Amino acid sequence: MTLGRTASLLLSLAVLGWAVSVMRDPLRTRLPLGSTDLSAQQAQLDRLTDEQRQLVLAYVERSGGDVLPARFADPDVPLTARTFGEAIELQRRFVAMTREDDARAAERDAVRERELAPLRNALKAQLLSRQLVPPMQALHPSGNSFGSAASAAGDEPPVLVTTYRIRNGTPYTIDSFEAGAHVHRAGARFSYVGALDECWIEHREPLHPGSSVDVRCGGRRTASADVQAYARMAARELAIEWIPKKIRFAGGSTLEYSGH
Repeated sequence: MTLGRTASLLLSLAVLGWAVSVMRDPLRTRLPLGSTDLSAQQAQLDRLTDEQRQLVLAYVERSGGDVLPARFADPDVPLTARTFGEAIELQRRFVAMTREDDARAAERDAVRERELAPLRNALKAQLLSRQLVPPMQALHPSGNSFGSAASAAGDEPPVLVTTYRIRNGTPYTIDSFEAGAHVHRAGARFSYVGALDECWIEHREPLHPGSSVDVRCGGRRTASADVQAYARMAARELAIEWIPKKIRFAGGSTLEYSGH
């Protein structure tokens, strides 16, 4: 065999070996289109490292199996992957971006908490009750009994009424205050969009040191399935994002929070 033919044979074998290795490369495995079921790709998944496998699974769950053309994809979070390798790269970028966003959000939250602390120390809030009551009782409660869903007259659906107890935690009389109370799931980061319930409170009567006032709020949300589920939740499952915006003390001094 001549030297030229030997070189040609070796080159052919090298190309064949490279093609076989590419075909066997799990990173080139095609993702299923329109599906999150990777059972058909399990053998290739098993050949990935633990980190790579988790990234592929997280990407597929996030994308729901969708594949968008690059020109239609969100440039910040594109869902354009067609292979394991592309999914791993995009998911790594997404994780890094999410960590940066979380760090910025945590910094904003810390600033917000520091600014709100003096107002929250002065004026404290407690979620007292959540009740489904007849609409007329929501407007005109009789005594301390707000009724129940079962006592609604006629065909009028009951409505949600939430009661908050607001206490003056200072040694000074508070002449008035404005505040927002937002109920969300305990342990979850607060978001206005995800709030389970909310109330804007404007109180214009003196609140003496150490004393409290019960504020009823609501009457507009009817007893939908979501509202009923919220009313049944245990107190330990809920938290209040208490945002006093302005507190005016007897004598004219004020505490104010200008943020959101």
